[in-house]
Amino acid sequence: MTNDRKRILVSLLAICTAAAWAPGCGDDATRPPSKALRVASVTVTPAAASLTAPDATVQLDARVLDGNGRAMPGVVVIWTSVRPEVATVGASGLVAAAGNGTTTIAATVGAVAGTATVMVAVESGDRAVLAALHAATDGPNWADDANWLGDGPLGAWRGVETDAFGRVARLDLGGRQDGETGEWVSHGLRGPIPPELVEQMINRAISMC
Repeated sequence: MTNDRKRILVSLLAICTAAAWAPGCGDDATRPPSKALRVASVTVTPAAASLTAPDATVQLDARVLDGNGRAMPGVVVIWTSVRPEVATVGASGLVAAAGNGTTTIAATVGAVAGTATVMVAVESGDRAVLAALHAATDGPNWADDANWLGDGPLGAWRGVETDAFGRVARLDLGGRQDGETGEWVSHGLRGPIPPELVEQMINRAISMC
């Protein structure tokens, strides 16, 4: 074999070898990504949590696994709350109560997501205090005690405004102007205000008109 033919064969061998390793060449270009490189599941723990105080929080964690069931540390997780008016969630997965109700918290990586259910149920004790106010100030003879002592939310009671947790934020139990005569009509409260209500008014800056 002449030297020229040897050089040609060596050159052809080098070209074939380079083509086999070049990106986009060969069978590897059509193969799907390895299971080890794909997110297969996202699991949020705890899967359910309850918050019972206005300033309550809970830390959620997301475990990301690949197609081989191995953990994928360092993957960026996006946290969202379906109902932020119930609970908000930060970039680290810390959930904070915002108002009574139930929401779903999602941890998402690409197109894969895991979820947890968070329930916020703050019991204020205000219902009993308002019932005591009604009894102590001749409630049955008020000018208007619509919905008072009923089973509905306190915000439906006449003159009661509540916050996102269902706690009393403002009481409007003053008089009103008669729509027909234009005269001022007293609401009709008679008697002392219960000390429990006075304490709450001071602690929570409740206004009573």
